[in-house]
Amino acid sequence: MGLSLGFCRFPAGLFVVTVLAFFFMASWLAGQTESLLAARDPQVVVVDEVVGFLIAVFTFPPTWRYLLGAFLLFRLFDILKPYPASFFNRRSLSGYDVVLDDVVAGVYANLCLQAGRFLLGTLG
Repeated sequence: MGLSLGFCRFPAGLFVVTVLAFFFMASWLAGQTESLLAARDPQVVVVDEVVGFLIAVFTFPPTWRYLLGAFLLFRLFDILKPYPASFFNRRSLSGYDVVLDDVVAGVYANLCLQAGRFLLGTLG
């Protein structure tokens, strides 16, 4: 969560570029780790969670309510793996698939927070 506190202060364009760079780096690292350990989506790989969580907090101010909401929703969707996250999780042909299921969880968490912000007003 600490990393997201700094990123939440970035202008939207810089945030997107940074998360994209993290995505490609995380995908490469996940693929390399899978090869090294000869394991599919090894639990020691957590950089994919960072990418997903950063997507979950995109456009939100770094308040404890938004960070907690993003974290809880991200974890929920990461566990439930609604489509297409389940597809990427099952397929797992590369490091990209390892990261993409967390990207989907982050997008779903972000959309839920956006809906909550719209329906309830700012939670700030």
